[in-house]
Amino acid sequence: MKDFAKHFNITLAALALTLSAGRASDWPTYMHDNARSGITQEQPDVQTLKTAWVYQPPAPPRTAWAGPAPWDAYNMKHPLPALRDFDNGFFVTVVGQDLYFGSSVDDSVHCLSTINGQEKWHFRTDGPVRFPPTYYNGKLYFGSDDGYAYCISLNGTLIWKYTPIPESERRLIANNNNAIPLWPIRTGIVIQGGTAYFAAGIVSWKPSKLCAVDAETGAEVYAVTGGTTPMGAILATADHLYISQGRLAPHMFDRATGTDQGAFANATQKAGSYALLTASGEFIHGMGDRQRSGDNGLYAFDGETKAAISMAYAANARRMVVTTNVSYVLYEDSLAAVSNASGNIIWQKDCDTPDSLILAGELVFTGGDGSVKAWNAADGSLVWQHTVSGRATGLAATGKRIFVSTDNGAIYARGSLGPGIYNGCTTDITARTAR
Repeated sequence: MKDFAKHFNITLAALALTLSAGRASDWPTYMHDNARSGITQEQPDVQTLKTAWVYQPPAPPRTAWAGPAPWDAYNMKHPLPALRDFDNGFFVTVVGQDLYFGSSVDDSVHCLSTINGQEKWHFRTDGPVRFPPTYYNGKLYFGSDDGYAYCISLNGTLIWKYTPIPESERRLIANNNNAIPLWPIRTGIVIQGGTAYFAAGIVSWKPSKLCAVDAETGAEVYAVTGGTTPMGAILATADHLYISQGRLAPHMFDRATGTDQGAFANATQKAGSYALLTASGEFIHGMGDRQRSGDNGLYAFDGETKAAISMAYAANARRMVVTTNVSYVLYEDSLAAVSNASGNIIWQKDCDTPDSLILAGELVFTGGDGSVKAWNAADGSLVWQHTVSGRATGLAATGKRIFVSTDNGAIYARGSLGPGIYNGCTTDITARTAR
C-alpha cells in the first residue's frame, strides 16, 4: 500500500455543485455534477441494499478503443493501464423514478423504471452513445459517435440535434464495427449557465471542434477549431472547460470563447481519461503516464494556471473523491482517507475493488471485479458488500438506492426503490435492441 501523505499534501475545499434544476436526491449527470466529483449527500441504507432488479443487455459495451498494448518492451513493464477506458460500462443518470443510460451497442439512449427495471422507451441515433445523458431543466442532453449532440424530452422525443461538421465533410470511417465520421462526440455534454458544451474529434490530423450551443434551442454559440483529440467526460467551472485526451495531456479552455489555453504543465506524459475538479480550484487527472516512469497514478494541477502542484502525486492511485476536510483515495490494493490540511493518513484499508469510487453521505462505495463494497467514511470499517457479475466500473447513488454498472453491460439496482416500495427479489430484465 502506498503512503499517500508522501505524495499529496494540498488543501482542498468542499465541492460546490453547479448543475441545476434537479432534486438533491437525483444523480443528474455522469459522476453526479459538472466537476465529476462522485459525491452526493444522499446516503443509501445498508440494511436495505439487496438486489431489487438486474438489467442485462444482450451484449456488453463496445468500447471505443480495444485497450492498452500488452506490454512495454522498452521499460520492461506489464500489465499496462488502459489510458482510454472512459466507456467500459453503461453508466447511468437517475432523476426521480427514471434511470437513463447510453449504449455503445445499439446506438441508443434508454430509459428504465427505477422501480422494476423495465424499459420505458429508447431513442436511436446513428452511432454509439458512450456517456449517459445529462439532465437539465426537464430535458436530456447527450452526444453520439455519429457526430451529433442531441436534446430530447423526458419521453424520448427529439427537441433538437446539432453537429459542427458540414454535411460535405461527413466522410465515414470504420471504427470498432461502426461507420462513423471523423468527429464523434466522446466527451458527453456538460451544461453551465444555460449553455451546453461538448467536443468532437478522434484523430490529430483532423482538427477537433469545441462546441457551445444554447441548451434550449440548440443554436450555435461557437464551434472552435482545435488540435486536441477529446476523450473522456468534459468538465466545467464558471470560467473554464477541461478536456482529457487519453494518450496525451489534458487541455484547459476558456468557457466564454472556447479559446484553447494549453496543456497542463509537466503533463506531457501524464495521460489518461479520468479527471475531477475540486471547489478550491484543483484539477486532478490520471490514470497513467504512458508507462515511462514505471508507475501510474493521479496528479493535481492548479485549475487556473495549469501549473503542477508540488508533490501532488499519488502513485498507483486509481480514483479519488474530495470533501472539505478529507480526500478518499482508491489505490490498486487499498482505500485511504487523507487529511487535506496535513496530508496525514487518517485510515487505510486493504481493498480489492479499485475500479469505481463514490461518496454517498457517510459511506464510501467502491467497485471492482465481482464485488461492490461500502465503507464507513469515518473509520474505514467495511459495512456492506455484494457480488456482481463482471467488474463494477460505474456507481451512482440516489436516496436509499445505489446503481451499479458493470463491464459486461449489466445494471444492478440495490435498495429501497420508492416510497414504501421494496421488491426484495432479483428480476432479470433483458434489454430489447432498438434496431
